[in-house]
Order: sequence, then structure tokens, then C-alpha cells
Amino acid sequence: PMMPGRANVTSMNNGKGCTCRKTKCLKLYCFCFSASLVCNPRLCICDDCKNTSAEAALGDLGAIAKARRVVLQRNRNAFQSKFSPGILR
Repeated sequence: PMMPGRANVTSMNNGKGCTCRKTKCLKLYCFCFSASLVCNPRLCICDDCKNTSAEAALGDLGAIAKARRVVLQRNRNAFQSKFSPGILR
């Protein structure tokens, strides 16, 4: 399961999911959350995950959307790629 316009966890993270323990996968140091992906129960070994397809289905009322709003208030570029294609130095 993934959010629109994003690659899946397998291709983005070499087949490994996240290992979040206390953040419920709603912080930028969760690989899946920072890549705008929902966690994959077959790959991730996270605890008390709130970054799920069920939460994503809740849209603006879900935990994912609320957490993203908080992050974006602090840093509007938080979910943009850190690597711009075509710009090599």
C-alpha cells in the first residue's frame, strides 16, 4: 500500500521496512513516513503503527494527515526529495 505518486517501500529501501518503536511511524525519521508511504506489515517491524492504509483512507481526519500538517508547518520542504534530478556538482 502506498500513497499516490510515490514508489513502494521495497524499491525505495532495498526491501526493508521501518523499525519504529515509539513514534507510531509519524515522524520524519520513519523511512516510510518521510517517503510518503504507508508502512507495509510484511516488511516493517514497527510498534503501534499509525502510518497504515486504514489511516490514509481517513484523509484529512487521519493521523497521517495530522502529522504531515505539523511537520509541514515547521518545514514546508520536509517531504520533497533531497536530490534534484539533473543537478550534479
